[in-house]
Amino acid sequence: MSTAISANSTRLNLIFMLYSAMFLVVFLLMIVRSPDGVRTSIESELKHAMVMLGTEEQHQLETRTKARFQSWIYDSGFYPGLYKALEPKRQTEGMAEWQSKGSFGFLSEGWIWRLLENFQLYAYQITHRLTLMEFWMLTMLPMMVAVIMTGYYTWRIKQYQLVAASTTHVRLWLKALWMVLFLFSVYLITPNIFGYYTIYAPPVLLVLVALSMSLILSNFSKQA
Repeated sequence: MSTAISANSTRLNLIFMLYSAMFLVVFLLMIVRSPDGVRTSIESELKHAMVMLGTEEQHQLETRTKARFQSWIYDSGFYPGLYKALEPKRQTEGMAEWQSKGSFGFLSEGWIWRLLENFQLYAYQITHRLTLMEFWMLTMLPMMVAVIMTGYYTWRIKQYQLVAASTTHVRLWLKALWMVLFLFSVYLITPNIFGYYTIYAPPVLLVLVALSMSLILSNFSKQA
């Protein structure tokens, strides 16, 4: 029991460290990258996505993305609250100077404006990619269900075979599933570094999720 608890604790610590490092990198990108460069990268990705989709799908993707962006970022009060907290003009001259010196210039007025602008751009990118992932999920749902059910029926067949059950494969594919979910998080927030091929990340990740779940089911045993 203590070994299992220790293993779970180690796994949670690793996940926490990975996500902490990821968010730190994103924060640094938001204060270092030029908003014009970020905007160009996002517009390029949007253009590639629109070319791939039909006219009706283009309209739905754009409409849903804009509506969700408005609701999640502005109507929710998230960005207005962040703006009020960081807006340089609301700070006293002494506070602004202390903030700039205390952060070695990383939170000076110019950096803060860049952070605020890039935050909006990255938020739109995340909203767009979530909406695109939804589109791919609905499109690929029959295939994903078929792959997962294949794993289930493989497991049913194994119930009638005299084969020793092992938990090794289940744990292996559970780790693979966790890795795919982590890669999905990375996909949401990373810049468009792969150009045109970035739009194929959602279907690839969904295929990996379906395969992992199928293999987990096919190798499942009561001891797992």
